Amino acid sequence: MSRRLTALALQGGGALGAYEFGVLKALHERQDFRLDAVSGVSIGAITAAVLVGARGEPITTLQAMWDQLSLTPAPLVPDTLQANQGLFGNPAMYRLDPAWLTAPWLATHVYDTTPLRESLARWIDLERLNASRIRVTVTAVDVESGELVEFDNRHGLMLEHILASASLPPGFPATRLHGHGYWDGGLVSNTPLRSAIDALESLAPGDAEVQRELIVIDAFRQRAPAPEQFLDVVERAFEINFASKLKLDLKLLRRINDLIELVEEMEAALPADSPLRRRSAYRRLLAYRHIDRLWVIGNHDANDGGGPADFSPGAIQRRIANGYRDGRQARRPTASSRRPRRAE
Repeated sequence: MSRRLTALALQGGGALGAYEFGVLKALHERQDFRLDAVSGVSIGAITAAVLVGARGEPITTLQAMWDQLSLTPAPLVPDTLQANQGLFGNPAMYRLDPAWLTAPWLATHVYDTTPLRESLARWIDLERLNASRIRVTVTAVDVESGELVEFDNRHGLMLEHILASASLPPGFPATRLHGHGYWDGGLVSNTPLRSAIDALESLAPGDAEVQRELIVIDAFRQRAPAPEQFLDVVERAFEINFASKLKLDLKLLRRINDLIELVEEMEAALPADSPLRRRSAYRRLLAYRHIDRLWVIGNHDANDGGGPADFSPGAIQRRIANGYRDGRQARRPTASSRRPRRAE
């Protein structure tokens, strides 16, 4: 009987991470749900670290995290304005930086993220996170080189690594680590597929009986009404930008899977003394591993407005409920011998 290895990729998206939590809550109720690797960026990196290294039961801790991230409702303020309340700060995550208030033309960021670091320390047990059998990878961008950098619990994760992954400019300051400044990894790739796939390839690389499964949670709306106001335009443009990148990434994944299939067939057909076997490029291709199941669980609520900055209680509760519903309804795709299948 084949063994299944499962990796999970968690997107960035601020308050949209509540949808990811809802899906995870539903998946954790399944008896056959077992993770071997998690990759995350921004709020997805925070979720990944809490999921694996929570100070307590993971789902309970994640629920407490979202309770703390939800802003206190402002009395007599319309819902449309409640959605923008986070612009003035979030006690569990960020506050306006005095430098921005006194000399904005000299500031490099708007908010101080000290509250987020303090919250991470409350939510995450680093010893538990780094000792876990589940591989956790978070991504950030080197400010000077512009390169995407991965940090993982095999080499030891610190709170600063997670904070770096969530340091989205120009709102948040860069996080200093090892002499470098780092910004949010979502600037380069907001769905960390590569990290999740690399983890799957590194686990049981020589075992032909292993089936590899990749779960992607897409927190951004697939469709939305045409915007009628300026803030709606900004929000929808932001969504389309990140949604299109995921679609391109998934197309690339399918093409790579086709290539891996071809190389596997070549390996079976080539004579033992074929000179192709000595080519370094061919040997590198042989090291890639096929993804047998591609499971994408996406947000189809066209009315889920407010965007990543909407930490109002109503929006958070709605997104958790939507994610939980979609996670309950999602069906694991049947493993293909070669080509992955997408499950909505």
